[in-house]
Amino acid sequence: MARVAWAGSEVRWIGQLGRRLVVVREVDGQRILQVDDWSTVVDERTAVHHRTGLLHHRLVVQQPGRPPVEFRYRLPWPIRSAPFWAATYDLWSAEADDPGLDVVALLGGTDDWV
Repeated sequence: MARVAWAGSEVRWIGQLGRRLVVVREVDGQRILQVDDWSTVVDERTAVHHRTGLLHHRLVVQQPGRPPVEFRYRLPWPIRSAPFWAATYDLWSAEADDPGLDVVALLGGTDDWV
C-alpha cells in the first residue's frame, strides 16, 4: 500500500488492484475514485460495476455522456484458481480475496455474483 495524503479530504479506501493504485476519498461531500492518474467524481448518475473473468477482473465506470472506462487487473494465481478447488468458495470468500469487490461496494456499484 502506498501512503497518500490530500489536504482537506478524507481517504475512505486505499489499495492495489493488480498493479494499479486505487484511492476512494471524500471531499466536500463528493466521493472521488482515483485509479493511478485517472480520477472522477462518483455521484448518483455514475454506475460502477465489477466483472469477474477467468484470467482478469474488471472495474467498469460508466457516466452519462461519456464512454465507459474499464480497468483490468489480475489477482495472484492461487486466488484466481480458488473457486475451482474450494467447494465452499462464495461471495464472502471472494470479498476477502478481491479488493475490487470492496471498492465497488463502497461506491454503491454492482458485481456479477449471484
